[in-house]
Amino acid sequence: MQAAISAHASSLEIAKMRLRTRENRPDGERVQDQAALALEEEEEHLMRSITKLHIQMKRVLGNFERLKASEKELERAIAEKEACIDTDDTILAQMSELAEEFAAVLEANQYSTFGLRR
Repeated sequence: MQAAISAHASSLEIAKMRLRTRENRPDGERVQDQAALALEEEEEHLMRSITKLHIQMKRVLGNFERLKASEKELERAIAEKEACIDTDDTILAQMSELAEEFAAVLEANQYSTFGLRR
């Protein structure tokens, strides 16, 4: 987009230079002919185009900044969720160990309750 703005700005400068050259002619040669009208029209068109491009670029940059902010928020949320998953995995592992220990205790108590030996 910046390249398009630069290209239009270069063309605009050329059109302005040609208009100034025509305006600096002696009075007898200075006329409002088709060439002058075309240059003025081109100048107006280029200025409108450059303005539109600036507006579009501002929108694009704003969208880009919002996307970057969203990306950071998503990265933060993912890191938070990964930390929660790690915590859940740790808790599940501990619960599994406790369940095995509890099962072993229950089994030992069954044998001792009935006077059985292993």
